[in-house]
Amino acid sequence: MIVCFIFQTLYRSFILNNQIYDFGIADSSVSFWGPLCAMFYFYYRDATANTLSIAITAVLGASIYECIQPFFKLGYFDWLDIIASCLAGLLFPLIVNIIVKTGMTD
Repeated sequence: MIVCFIFQTLYRSFILNNQIYDFGIADSSVSFWGPLCAMFYFYYRDATANTLSIAITAVLGASIYECIQPFFKLGYFDWLDIIASCLAGLLFPLIVNIIVKTGMTD
């Protein structure tokens, strides 16, 4: 969650204040790091859980939240946020697989 805070405050402020084009990373970074952090949280709560089901659930939750934001005046819809969440969902099982294969969980 610290990564989300850094990207949302420090990085985003720096990019916007200096008018740097970063391919939308400053705007969508929380939509990537937030679900990814949630996936790791739920995985490490139960390491026997299926990484694919955790990823799908987190991505669906983040996507639904993104879609309902305009209706509840919580923000605006941005398709890049959905893409960022999907990328996190694709990356999560790969990272867990690497961690498990290399034995970094010991």
